[in-house]
Amino acid sequence: RAHIPNIPGVERQGVFSFRSLRDTESLYARILRSRHIVVVGGGLLGLEAAKGLLRFHTKVTVIQQGPHLMNRQLDEVAAGILEQEVRNLGIEVITNAGVRAIDGFEHVTSVTTRSGEIIPCDTVLFCAGITPNIELARDARLSVGRGIVVDDQLQTSDPDIYAIGECCEHQGTTYGLVNPGYEQASVAASLLADLAQQPRPHYLGSATVSNLKVVGTPVCSLGEVSD
Repeated sequence: RAHIPNIPGVERQGVFSFRSLRDTESLYARILRSRHIVVVGGGLLGLEAAKGLLRFHTKVTVIQQGPHLMNRQLDEVAAGILEQEVRNLGIEVITNAGVRAIDGFEHVTSVTTRSGEIIPCDTVLFCAGITPNIELARDARLSVGRGIVVDDQLQTSDPDIYAIGECCEHQGTTYGLVNPGYEQASVAASLLADLAQQPRPHYLGSATVSNLKVVGTPVCSLGEVSD
């Protein structure tokens, strides 16, 4: 599910997440009358959402908690180039400024950043990552951390139960991208098709490589981008 930080005001009318078709439909109904939307999160999803919202001639501001846009995929130089492309589209970008509170009474009237800056707006869209759904696994007494803990065969602490995709945690890592899910599915399917095969297929983690377009700009990320 979409990650919503535990800050004051997230329950106000005009606050949205962006994860399901229902989220999209609710947001679409809202933006037709919105004047200023604050997108919280400067990753891929947040930037693509910001670009899409421009179609409705709405003022859009992206607030990124990290030091630069897409800080998990890009270094400072590459992120600076991308930020200029984003600004050229008419999107305002604020970095190093997480949201401390969402202000208003019933409806959103502004957001307050961690530096104390107040940004007037009528809509807030959270694109701040995902949180794995582990409630079912916890109820089933499976080992869980941030996600459902699996070994190199994608088995949980119960050998008859496997977990793959965004909900699972392998060697302390959860992936929010589609390619690791495909790779995990390939290993799990091979195992389930022939449980007696030797040697057994292993999943040893996925390479963190992204090759995509962000707001129309080609972006390729590979290797370590930070210490």
